[in-house]
Amino acid sequence: MSGQRIIRMTNQGIFFNEKECIPYTDTNLPKEHFTFTERIPIYWLADLNIDYRNDRRVIVVRVNDYGYNKIETFNDQVRKGEITFLMFENLDFNSFFASCICYQANRFKGLFSNYPKRTSPRPVDDMSTAKSPAAPKPYNLPIILEDSVEFKISFSDATIIDGGIQFTKKIEEIDLSIEFTISNTFLKASYEPIKEYFAKKLGRKTFSVKARIKRVDWKVVEAYANSKEIDRIDETFLHTIKYNQINSLLKIAKKTDIRQLYSIDELLKQSAEVQGNIFQTNINDIIQVLTIEFTHRNSKQLSYLAKNHNADEEVIHLTLSPFFGFVFCLLSNDDRCYIWELLDTHATYIWSFKRDICTKKLAFDLLEESINQIRRVGRIVYKKEYRKGLVNKEYLFQAMEHSIDGGVTTVFEEWLAKLRAIIGQNE
Repeated sequence: MSGQRIIRMTNQGIFFNEKECIPYTDTNLPKEHFTFTERIPIYWLADLNIDYRNDRRVIVVRVNDYGYNKIETFNDQVRKGEITFLMFENLDFNSFFASCICYQANRFKGLFSNYPKRTSPRPVDDMSTAKSPAAPKPYNLPIILEDSVEFKISFSDATIIDGGIQFTKKIEEIDLSIEFTISNTFLKASYEPIKEYFAKKLGRKTFSVKARIKRVDWKVVEAYANSKEIDRIDETFLHTIKYNQINSLLKIAKKTDIRQLYSIDELLKQSAEVQGNIFQTNINDIIQVLTIEFTHRNSKQLSYLAKNHNADEEVIHLTLSPFFGFVFCLLSNDDRCYIWELLDTHATYIWSFKRDICTKKLAFDLLEESINQIRRVGRIVYKKEYRKGLVNKEYLFQAMEHSIDGGVTTVFEEWLAKLRAIIGQNE
């Protein structure tokens, strides 16, 4: 290949037409030490001649015009022949770097025919007429590069951390792998197991990223990134997931095994929405959601029991079968009382165990056995069998129906008076 050609200089390579491109690795131009502007296209008019250097066939390139604008024939050019290596010679310093946004010229000054020379310092004895030292030449200053890129990242390739999401991405434009962190104060490392669920709720498996990279002398000193999808994960987004998870507890299939009592953590593991207590859900959260912001007919009763539950010794348990309910533990002077309050019935069931006779473990085992028996035979039969002495007499069992007449406050006050009378608590 020889003769005069129009060449287009880009940061990706050297084009001889719209399709044929020579990478900088096949030239003597050290691309890592300069970056062309991308605001305007850069065309050069150059002479290309075949030559041999150190027994190597090369194409010698000498540029005649660094601002060539008669490019009508550019797309019609044919490369003609194999190009093994482009050898640029006698480049013009000022013209070359006029098209650059940053450069480190002293790294390849041998390519220029007019590389600036330093002037000799004045003699020491000529201080009376000496001028102030000249400012450093631009090519001696640190090279500062800034790149803006856009790309997509799969949620599976990212890691949720406290205060954000982190991932590593190879940026092809600068041939570097960079670790990015997108900040989001609502994210916690404990959410990592459900990041695929986040992707499902966002309606996509990837999130888009806009990144800005700052380098000094080709070393990354700052990498900033943001994402409109990650920004959507806010307090409302997380609250909705938590709300849906709690509501899903009502849809868990009822178990037929002997296990009837579940802690909050155990039950949340069975949720079809999000498995596990990812959001540190507590009993008040569950009551608030399932009683529709405490407007449910049993909300006052549940709230009272949750507040007075013996949290020092017991955890609150929940039941699925035969009904969804809450099991609280209240202490009186003599008794350990387990209170089973059902969500959608007007009944409260109370088992009282003498604290000086029955251990906590035995009391809990007997309670679970009783609830399992109710599941098998029904509440009415169980109450009859208890009255007839056909069930365990190591405890006192009482069923208390809620009044259905009067306002919510009146019904609650009547219920509370009955409860205190049964368990021996004073106001």
